[in-house]
Parts: sequence; C-alpha cells; structure tokens
Amino acid sequence: MARFPALPRRFWAASAAAAFLWAAAPAFAEERGPPEVVTIKMDRVLTDSAAAQEAGRKLEALAEGLRNDFRARERELRTEEQAIAVVRSQIDEAEFTRRVQAYQQRRRQYEEDMASSEERLAAARKAVVAELRRQLAPVLQEVMVRRQARVMLDENQIILAARELDVTEEAIRAFDAVAQPIEVRLPPVSAKPE
Repeated sequence: MARFPALPRRFWAASAAAAFLWAAAPAFAEERGPPEVVTIKMDRVLTDSAAAQEAGRKLEALAEGLRNDFRARERELRTEEQAIAVVRSQIDEAEFTRRVQAYQQRRRQYEEDMASSEERLAAARKAVVAELRRQLAPVLQEVMVRRQARVMLDENQIILAARELDVTEEAIRAFDAVAQPIEVRLPPVSAKPE
C-alpha cells in the first residue's frame, strides 16, 4: 500500500477551513440579503418608456413642422431667384440691384431662422430629457427601496455585472405607471438656448 507523505498540520487546517467555507457559502449568501447595488440602463429608460416615446413623437412632429415650413420658404426663395433672373434684362440696373439685395436679405434671414430653429429644437429636446429625469427620480428611488439597494449604477459605466442586478425593465414598468405627459414646445425665438 502506497503511503502519502506526511503533510504539515497547516495544510490540514487550511483544507478543513476551505471545506467549511465551501459548504457554508450558500448560508452566508442567504444571510447577506439583497444586493446593495443595482444596475440600470438609463438610455433604455429614457427611450423605451411610454413617456419618452410619446415625447419623442411630439418632438418629431415639431421637427417635421419646422422642416415643412423651411421647405416652403426655400421654394419661395428659389421662385424669387428665378423671377429676378427672368426680368434681369427688362429692368434697369438700380431696380435689379434693389431686388438682388432684398433677395439676399431674405436668404440670410432664412439661414438665420433655420439655425435658430435647430437651436430651439435642441433646447426642446434638452427640456424633455430634463423633465423625464425629474419625473423618473422618485421612481428610481422606489425601485431602490423595493430592492433594498443602497446604490444604483448606470450599466454604461460598468464592465460586468450579474443580470439579476439589472432593474431596467422594473424601472420602465414603474415609470410607465406614474409618468405624466410631457409638454413639448419650442422655446420662444428671443430666448437663447443654454
């Protein structure tokens, strides 16, 4: 019969401790309770929740209305430009210069208005996101209380986490149940976006 070499007592003590810890691991996990950290995909909550989708449709309708207005103005400017070219030989130089300058002024105003509208639309989007976040904050606090979590982290900032820590779907359902409709409007022309 083969004999194993004598092993030091420390080896046996360490082996016994490891076996105890391995056997007791489930009990320790149960005693520990719920995780103190939960994760969430904020970008999904801010796009997939019913309130966010409705606000997105309203923003798109605003943007489409602006695009339609600017298409109509662009057609008017093209028509005016063509009309100036047609009557060029029929009017004197002073009248031609006056018409060209008036056209150029309207063209500049069109371009300024377009840039201003883009800024105003960006400000409206920013206001929608701020309102979504404002309404979402107490919902996220409730989710944390239900999960007995002390910290909520955005999954975009985490390399790896267990799936059971993710509360995204729960947060979306809870937010959909209480979210109020969001007013979507362009800020006044005179207001400068922040």
